[in-house]
Amino acid sequence: MDPVKYCIPAAALVTLLVGCATTGTGTGSMGGVDLAQLNANPPAYWIGHRVYNPKYQTWGYVKRPEDTWSKSFPIVLYEHEAMAPDRSMESRGADHNFQYKLYGHFWDKKGYEPVLNRLFPVFVLQSFEPIGDAGELNLPKMNRRIVQERESTAASRSSGVTSGQQRSRRSSGGASYERIDY
Repeated sequence: MDPVKYCIPAAALVTLLVGCATTGTGTGSMGGVDLAQLNANPPAYWIGHRVYNPKYQTWGYVKRPEDTWSKSFPIVLYEHEAMAPDRSMESRGADHNFQYKLYGHFWDKKGYEPVLNRLFPVFVLQSFEPIGDAGELNLPKMNRRIVQERESTAASRSSGVTSGQQRSRRSSGGASYERIDY
């Protein structure tokens, strides 16, 4: 077993979890996803749509099998029990716009994504099954930023917020972060 292989994902996870908090359920574009509710009545599997953007540590979007993609939300993937699907491919993000059946559960804490400066649900991946190439998601306007920012030059470098978005300062144990309300 090559220990270096696991150092990079572990370092990324530590970076994400440094800003974890369990206060509040509102997360802007996720429409108030409640972590306890996600695990209270979980489906046999979740449908995941990989959205790769090299700037962010988010994995993509998930939804219940019976839901439409308008009810999906972005997640951070925790690879403690199983590695992400693209780890065995020729390059990171080679599975952009690919869909999977994801088996696992949601962690009771949210993960912090430093570039977007937001908290996201953390999905503990246990295993996955490929479904196939799905093309671009038709996401609600409020969720498109994660997918399309690589094409946009409107975002501010200092906060990642465009001039039309509201910003509010939050504080948590001495560390502060901005919450973007879409």
